[in-house]
Amino acid sequence: MGTLILDMVISIDAITAAADGDLGFHDAGGGLGATMADQLRRLRTCDAILLGAQTYRLFSEFWPTTTAQDQQIAPFINATPKHVVSSTLDAAPWGQHEPATVERGDGVEVARRLTRKYAGDVVVWGSITLGESLLAAGAVDALWLRVVPVLMGAGRPLATGPLPQAPWHLQSSVAYPGGVLGLVYQRHV
Repeated sequence: MGTLILDMVISIDAITAAADGDLGFHDAGGGLGATMADQLRRLRTCDAILLGAQTYRLFSEFWPTTTAQDQQIAPFINATPKHVVSSTLDAAPWGQHEPATVERGDGVEVARRLTRKYAGDVVVWGSITLGESLLAAGAVDALWLRVVPVLMGAGRPLATGPLPQAPWHLQSSVAYPGGVLGLVYQRHV
């Protein structure tokens, strides 16, 4: 049985996307490139990727044609089984790779089922709405946060509603060139 990991890129003030959905702030501090080696090392424990429908649409436009020469994380993303929580998608193609599986129903129940299905971990990438519902349900076992050195002032925060108060243990922290911070938190059980 795997654990559920929420991987998010946030600003210093915990904004996950600009008000219009733009993610350009990810490039602050020189971007996330310096974090990729550590990201790949952590992903070795993951057997599946879980995405919300909007993040799936963004990812499927970019990653299926991206190679390791372009982005060293591309082979992992393209080869790993992907699941998409959606009530509107009929299919989730992934270019020439295996398509993602469309998962109907409650995202929290889907995530719990997938962590029972896979021996390794399940990583939820971005997927702000899904991520917030998983946090609210207490379903997230680990948080992988990459904090970029910018104050957004407004936009979509990590959580828009109340979350259960719970202790988290800082497992690791890394400061990258340009000011990006990599933080890994484990939920206390």
